[in-house]
Amino acid sequence: MSTDPQWTDRLDPGRIIDPLQLDRVRNRMLTDLMWGVVSIQIYQRLRYISFSLWCLDNLEDPSRSDVIPFEKVFLLANIAHEHGDAKGRGENGLSGAGNVPWEQADFHDESNSSFSISDSTFQIQNSGSSGFSSYYQGIMERLLLIDGLELTPLGEEIADAFDEAVDVEFEELKAAVEQDRADRELVLRFTDACCCRLDGREEQLLRKAYFGLVSSGRTYDELAWEEPGQRDKLQIESESAEQVMEFLEADGVVDIDEYLKRYFSGSYGSKMQESFLLFLWIADQQGKAQHPLSGVEELEEIHELWRLFRYYDYFNFGCEALLTAVLQALAAKEGSVHPDELLSEITSNEFYGQTVSALLNGVEAEEVDGEQDGLEAVYQYLFYGKPTGSAYDVEAGELGSEFTGSWPELLDRIRGVVDVSSFDVGAELSEWKLKRLIEDEVENGGSAVDSSSRIFAYTTVLFGLLKLRRDEVFSQDGYRPYWDWLTKFEKKPPGPVSILRSLDSDQNLKVFAQQLGRRWAIVQYNTALYDKMDTSRMPRLFSKDYTGKIDFQESWSPVLSETKFDRMVDIFFDLGLLKDPSTGSFSITAEGRDWLARFVEVER
Repeated sequence: MSTDPQWTDRLDPGRIIDPLQLDRVRNRMLTDLMWGVVSIQIYQRLRYISFSLWCLDNLEDPSRSDVIPFEKVFLLANIAHEHGDAKGRGENGLSGAGNVPWEQADFHDESNSSFSISDSTFQIQNSGSSGFSSYYQGIMERLLLIDGLELTPLGEEIADAFDEAVDVEFEELKAAVEQDRADRELVLRFTDACCCRLDGREEQLLRKAYFGLVSSGRTYDELAWEEPGQRDKLQIESESAEQVMEFLEADGVVDIDEYLKRYFSGSYGSKMQESFLLFLWIADQQGKAQHPLSGVEELEEIHELWRLFRYYDYFNFGCEALLTAVLQALAAKEGSVHPDELLSEITSNEFYGQTVSALLNGVEAEEVDGEQDGLEAVYQYLFYGKPTGSAYDVEAGELGSEFTGSWPELLDRIRGVVDVSSFDVGAELSEWKLKRLIEDEVENGGSAVDSSSRIFAYTTVLFGLLKLRRDEVFSQDGYRPYWDWLTKFEKKPPGPVSILRSLDSDQNLKVFAQQLGRRWAIVQYNTALYDKMDTSRMPRLFSKDYTGKIDFQESWSPVLSETKFDRMVDIFFDLGLLKDPSTGSFSITAEGRDWLARFVEVER
């Protein structure tokens, strides 16, 4: 009876990722702000970049596959190394380490004179690819280190620095590759190339690459390094939405000449530099008397872009929360139900109106033992300019009478609770507090329908607060360049502008909440499912029959990907700017402080 498409062949199930497809807009923003950071699913080890440049520089007319056997020797050397250096992360991020049939001790066993690197012995990746082709080639292109597989002047300098840092000649690796076998003595000498031994000039040049310290040039041959402080202050570009989207979502390789021009005219290097400085500044504040980010003039423009990124994050999270609430209520049903009936049940439940009323009395935050989560502190800095500084539990006030007014009346009540022109994480009502309430409810909620009603209430008020931020702060004339930047990333699927348009209403609040749930949970999910049908095997969360009724299939909890932030931390660690991230902290090193001070005047 289902009207959903049915497969003629059984397929292996995929994962449930971004079921509303709202992360697409979010990812476009992240790509624009952190151009050199890609969402690879393994630890990023920057010495792969130096090593790959070294190989390309020494190979004649290389192809991607030509690098693979050399990378095998590089991999063996990394496994053989004892990782006692400050940047040691073991085998984390070593592409193909799990396929190597030897352990570290085997390379120190004198009875093993050599090791086969033939494909019949092991492959780096079962697909026949390598770390270079799968992860690092695209990064090297983004950082202007290669043009196709040809090194730029920037890439040549990094390759030379790597050559100076290792005690092995490339010809020695070439001889091993020709024999499909690497001598134990060669592998042990090549441990100088281990990822944890990145330092000196090689580290400094990679740091310049990631911080966009590159002079503008019309051709790759004209590219040269700059020193900190030489780059002009970031200017929000005036590109059209069509230009931005054409570049960010290009299929395949972007035209090289166009890419070089857009790298500079689109301010990708500048935005990456200032984004990295912003995060370093935040890391520098942890564990000290914290200063507001709003007082750092050098980071003012980039901060506003990141504030808008986080603004959309709250919308994105809220939509996924509505979907979670629908699924919770649907799972409690013994059979299928019409969406309108389900949504009416959620908002007609007394807990919906009572929870809205309780929120309008403010949300309490109580300090608890323990340190504040590092990433949460970063997010609070981005949106509010200053974090709570400690770990807190949040709790809505006691339930009372139900709120029975309209959506405009709710907006007026929110204005009476919080000054929306002031970004204060500790205000009586804040986006952070509402998000925490939703997360706690998803994790610890009770009865399915009651819990769904509370999630709907939290999300309704969250959307109200976000709408007021736009109406009273982000719509001001002086803010227009930043808001125009945000709107450029919305084409298909929808994003913040579409969500905001859906918040223009004078309806009764419960009816309006039902409309939000229908549009951003049910309709958007079905749209996303069909749009992704040709590229995804994502399991269905609910199915729909020919009468329009829906039936529960899978559960889902709201989640926003942190992969790019994890990779940024990897980059900072390898560049010597952050301490060991495995501790879960976000702590700057002394070298990181010195580097930051070359760009930004830091108050401590």
